[in-house]
Amino acid sequence: MLNKQKPLPYFGIFSQWTYDIIKKNVDWEDMIMKKMYLANFNLTFGKDDEPLLNWIDEFVVPALNSGIKRELSNKAQIMFEDVRIEEIEKDNLVLTGVIIKDTIIDIYAQYSKEIGLIDTEQHHNSAPYSVFMIFLNNHRMVLIKRQSESPDLRLFTSTLMDILKDYRKLENQKRREQKEKLLPYAINGIKAIKTEKDITAALQSVKKIKKLTLKLLPRNNELGGWSGLIDGLDDQIRKASNSKTVKVVVSSPQSKSGVEKIIKATNGLMKTDLEVEYYSDSMGDEGAEYKRTGRIRDDQLSEAMDVEITDDLRDSPEAVYQCCKDIESINVTTTNIVDYQKYLEQRKR
Repeated sequence: MLNKQKPLPYFGIFSQWTYDIIKKNVDWEDMIMKKMYLANFNLTFGKDDEPLLNWIDEFVVPALNSGIKRELSNKAQIMFEDVRIEEIEKDNLVLTGVIIKDTIIDIYAQYSKEIGLIDTEQHHNSAPYSVFMIFLNNHRMVLIKRQSESPDLRLFTSTLMDILKDYRKLENQKRREQKEKLLPYAINGIKAIKTEKDITAALQSVKKIKKLTLKLLPRNNELGGWSGLIDGLDDQIRKASNSKTVKVVVSSPQSKSGVEKIIKATNGLMKTDLEVEYYSDSMGDEGAEYKRTGRIRDDQLSEAMDVEITDDLRDSPEAVYQCCKDIESINVTTTNIVDYQKYLEQRKR
């Protein structure tokens, strides 16, 4: 029976008739726009920068399914659940799972039309969650939030690194006793993918860019980016100097559109940081503008996109997969495909 308290979805002059037909196949309660984040899941291991596929079965998946939780200061615990490798399409393996924020919501005031503001004290358990999918053939990743309070990409990354660190410590204690090969440390190079539209929107209120900093981290055997310049920085500077990171600093760039093109061309292979001066509407003495400066971090240059999924996120990796079919930055072919083909054959055997 239709809930009269909720507005009927509008389909034109035949609204009720159309609704009755579609209601049979679509649950409007679940048809909510959700936020999806895109990233390059660049995770490497040890002093030799070994790629993800070398350690995904022995280290990453067991760690995320170990039950280890990350404790936050606000009575919240972050944990992973049901992390597994699936083959949704032939020869296309993905790493899927759920990240949960187990917390308590404190309510100290409520509003009533009849009474107004009411003092109260209520404490409710809440577990907002997000689902993620990592495409193992190119290491591109999506994370979809179930609701606004669900973990975002930054919380996903920090929790992932903490749990890998804790699991490695516990597991290596056992391995030392049994004289087995130790697990390597993990190096975080996970970066949000930036589209030209997102970058332009982030810089819309910027008057002048004072400094652009690009930070290169170890990569998952992925080559390319910025007309081969990233490869040169990686091979000739980072590896030659045995360094984990290399920074490129561009001081006082005069072309904002040029900076936008550079950031897009990095293709998620470098972390970007901007020091900027914003346009100001306030005027000081004798008509001088007040200067307002700031910093735009890497994650602020990428926005989430809205996706529509009618199924339960936790139980429908196929629906998440279908959301990514037409996203160009997710379906790129990278040189990581050589490692992936070896890994695929290994799993088949």
